[in-house]
Amino acid sequence: MGMPQDNVCKVISDDMAKSYSIISKDGGDIIVQPKHLGGCGSEESVLAFGDCCDNSGQVTPSRARARSLSDTCIALSCAIQEENAKLRGENKMLRREKKELVRVVLNLQQNPKSSLNELEKELVECKRSLERARRKCQESTLLYRDLERQYVMLKVQLAEAQSGEDDQKFIAQKKKVESLVLERELLALKQKFQNTRRSLTRGKWWKRSAGIVS
Repeated sequence: MGMPQDNVCKVISDDMAKSYSIISKDGGDIIVQPKHLGGCGSEESVLAFGDCCDNSGQVTPSRARARSLSDTCIALSCAIQEENAKLRGENKMLRREKKELVRVVLNLQQNPKSSLNELEKELVECKRSLERARRKCQESTLLYRDLERQYVMLKVQLAEAQSGEDDQKFIAQKKKVESLVLERELLALKQKFQNTRRSLTRGKWWKRSAGIVS
């Protein structure tokens, strides 16, 4: 039983939903992948949303919370990989700007008779473009670090949620065993009471107490 698409959309914010595609696969399970990357970098990183039900088909709070955290981790992981791709693009642009500056310097050296004012204007524009690219790169780096921090925190919360579910299962199993033990003790006491009552009814108890053997 796959997760409904509406529930998947709740995991991803409106802004992130613009960057990710939600498609169905393998019997209706919902998977999500970045639109611009065509996936999270590889087929292995395409993310499937599974069930959050126990063996009886009932949704447990711990599993629902763990699934929600897991889905959020998945979305953040894709976002982090997308930011990595953006950073690589910014680095390529910086290299292009550097080549442009080198070209301007070489042009100045090879053409001393060219208009110095035009060369200076071109150099200033290249420097401005380089500064803009650096600012964008810094912003992308800060965003990447923030997403990475959130991803780590969610992984810790997911581990805690799964641990809490294991504790609940242990407590439930312990209570079940205790209940069975109490039930057996109650049956034994009931049987003992019935045996004593039958003995009293037949008059055997006072004969044994008086030392009379029939």
